[in-house]
Amino acid sequence: MTAHAPAPHRTTGEPALGELLDDPILHAVLRRDGISLGDLEAAIAGARARLAVAPEAQDGSSSLSQ
Repeated sequence: MTAHAPAPHRTTGEPALGELLDDPILHAVLRRDGISLGDLEAAIAGARARLAVAPEAQDGSSSLSQ
């Protein structure tokens, strides 16, 4: 088995969302689960919208950690 060098990503070491959405394995899992790419993109957009309006706690901690 040959080891492959990891793809260069941002400083976080994580792939960009666009790269993940283009991944054929993700597409296979979505097909298996009966979810369209459009459904996933809509869920992501909804989460982004909710996070954009979520109030931060006064102490600076995220409301998601509660």
